Amino acid sequence: MAAEVLIDSNMQVVIELKNGEPVELLDFANSMLGAGNQYAHYLERFGLASAVPDAKLYIKEIRQGSIVATLGALASVAIPLIEQYNVVHDFANHLKTVASVLLGRDKSEAQKLDAVTLRNVSKFVEPVAKDAAAQLNVGTIENHGVINVFSLNSTEANAIQNRAKMLLQWDSKSQVQAGEHQEVAMYWARATNSEKNATTDRATIESIYPKPVKVRFASAELKKHMLLDVSHPFSKAFIVNVKVETVEEKPVLYYVTELLEVLDK
Repeated sequence: MAAEVLIDSNMQVVIELKNGEPVELLDFANSMLGAGNQYAHYLERFGLASAVPDAKLYIKEIRQGSIVATLGALASVAIPLIEQYNVVHDFANHLKTVASVLLGRDKSEAQKLDAVTLRNVSKFVEPVAKDAAAQLNVGTIENHGVINVFSLNSTEANAIQNRAKMLLQWDSKSQVQAGEHQEVAMYWARATNSEKNATTDRATIESIYPKPVKVRFASAELKKHMLLDVSHPFSKAFIVNVKVETVEEKPVLYYVTELLEVLDK
């Protein structure tokens, strides 16, 4: 049983809060709770909880100066983590991906953000959002050195919270109206010029739904105009007429019938 309280030195996520103002204890505690809850949710969502049922994140130490929390797996489960999943290091990259999506830098993963993740991450960045001079650094320990995975400043933390709040409001809203929508702005989230792989095409129409949705076109020529005939199509907004198909009041397919205009984002 003694081994269960040890933390493997190479299986840690390091969370550093550089604060300009004093940090309220409750805010910091809730931030760490958000990180811990998201770790448990991450294991469950990606089918890892059954393989490592006792794996949790533990605060190892808080050092003077900037606040540093070291979160790691119990040594009793460290070996299967290393051999099978390298879960702790992957979790740091998972947090980076979530932050990138909420900052609009990685739209391809937006569909994977569920309500639990949005609430946990919003809580995690709260101390940084409240302190204009603060910075959050998230890294991993490799060969006894810290490798930074990503950093957030206060402006970015606020943007993450605002986007998370908007997505949560959308999820709690009533139905998205199916049928024809005229003159709406659409932009690519993911696209391929191969008809064989066209089922992976995704686009966002924020006036209808904030997350990317599968998209199809009335003709191959129409898709060509929006993907191949314009330079830098992922930096464009397309004014289109579209038919929306829904399931349980959420959009599952945009069917673009007409392209009206191309705009720079």
